[in-house]
Amino acid sequence: MEKVISVVMMGNAPSVRGGITSVISQLRRHPWEKQGIRMEFIPTFRGGSRLSKVSYFAAAFCKLWYRLRKGRVDVVHLHMSHNGSFWRKYLLHRLCGVYGVADIVHLHSSSLMEFYQNSSPAVRRRITRLFSQCAGVVVLGERWRQRAIQIAPEAVIYPLPNTVLIPPCSSQQQVHRVTFLYLGVLVERKGVMDLLTAVAQLRREEAFDGSNAHFVIGGSGECEHEQQLRRYAAEHELEDMVTFTGWLSPQHKEQQLLSSQVLVLPSYNEGLPVAVLEGISYGLAVAATDVGDVSQVVRDGENGFLFAPGDIEALKRCLRALMQSSLRERMGAKSREMARQQLDERSYFARLAKIYAVAAEKRGEKDGENDRDMRLL
Repeated sequence: MEKVISVVMMGNAPSVRGGITSVISQLRRHPWEKQGIRMEFIPTFRGGSRLSKVSYFAAAFCKLWYRLRKGRVDVVHLHMSHNGSFWRKYLLHRLCGVYGVADIVHLHSSSLMEFYQNSSPAVRRRITRLFSQCAGVVVLGERWRQRAIQIAPEAVIYPLPNTVLIPPCSSQQQVHRVTFLYLGVLVERKGVMDLLTAVAQLRREEAFDGSNAHFVIGGSGECEHEQQLRRYAAEHELEDMVTFTGWLSPQHKEQQLLSSQVLVLPSYNEGLPVAVLEGISYGLAVAATDVGDVSQVVRDGENGFLFAPGDIEALKRCLRALMQSSLRERMGAKSREMARQQLDERSYFARLAKIYAVAAEKRGEKDGENDRDMRLL
């Protein structure tokens, strides 16, 4: 009988909104026991005051420490972004090293290179050390693989694009009023203000009005920025064209994807956003910035359009073009086809299970490379 691999996964609590939480939720729902894996999840971060965040992480650290001391863990799967997320995972990585347990860093950060380049030499060394010492770094695509290699040439890198469940139904593209959908947190780097600016200009140019185009902003985020977006829409008289829904529940998000025709993501940086994957799985055409590994699933001119971050004129051209029902229908069908070819859940989970198996075999191999005491920094 094959040995069961015990994996502890650590990352955002379910209450934290965003793409990382969506990926973690998907991993938690998977029946890992069928692949000989016993999965446990320990959340490391949730919102609140600084003291609350520190206390929450300290509790997670102690839970992992207890399991490592008891010898109950083969692999630790760490979901990491940047800033505070890096430091939390760095401490957990060092703890794993004390007990000779392999850890995998799953990189979701959209701003890792900026974080790395703006850090002191000492912090850069720690980032490089984390990538080089862990059993593997899971990245979301080829562009992020190249970036990880720049930081740590000796690291073991596993490109593993996110996946989504392909729904049985797809969006209807033959409509009189086109619904453009944005899904995500409302923070400045997501470029939603660029989208509203483009909509306001198109309205002044009489290309769009409330009868032929509707824009749904599905998400919430930083209160000040969200209020700024809402004020802009009101000041430019876009209320009949733009709807802010707040954060969408899974059921409402599904309904919105089915009733929309175009997924818009004007971000300034990304990894491989789940929102885009969900959009193409529902057969939506996509208008997105060419950032991160978005180009892996959005092929310019085939299932959508790519444009440079901040290029409002290019965004306007994309929105104008996607008013054509025949073009949307062709691109939507291509999105659905690409989703079936590239986003197969079975392949994704099989590859991740193999990564766990390889990491478990390395348990203890790097003991000599990590300090055996608790001087974690």
